[in-house]
Amino acid sequence: MKIFTEQDLPMPVLHDKHQTYDANTLVRVWFQKLQEEVMEAHEKAVYLQLAGDDDETRRDELAEELTDVKTVCETYLHALGYDDRERAAIQRRVNAKNKRRGYLVPMETQAKGGDGR
Repeated sequence: MKIFTEQDLPMPVLHDKHQTYDANTLVRVWFQKLQEEVMEAHEKAVYLQLAGDDDETRRDELAEELTDVKTVCETYLHALGYDDRERAAIQRRVNAKNKRRGYLVPMETQAKGGDGR
């Protein structure tokens, strides 16, 4: 099992060129930032779809934008007071919930009555 370091996981940002991100940041600002990053990822996804999935440059660009979305979410959780251990625990709970619901196996497998193992 690989041990991930802090540099491998999303790290909360404290500010960008225009805004400080902390407990005093307005909800509207958080969701504007999240929407901005989602729109950038959407744009890259469309470009990748048009170019074809074998376009590694566009694929990498989409991956970076999707990671920006994750980073905004990590930053918001951090601003709400959740430290890295608490954020990891939340992720484990969400993963367990998704597993219980059967979301971690292909739908075709569930339709056949299997559990994906």
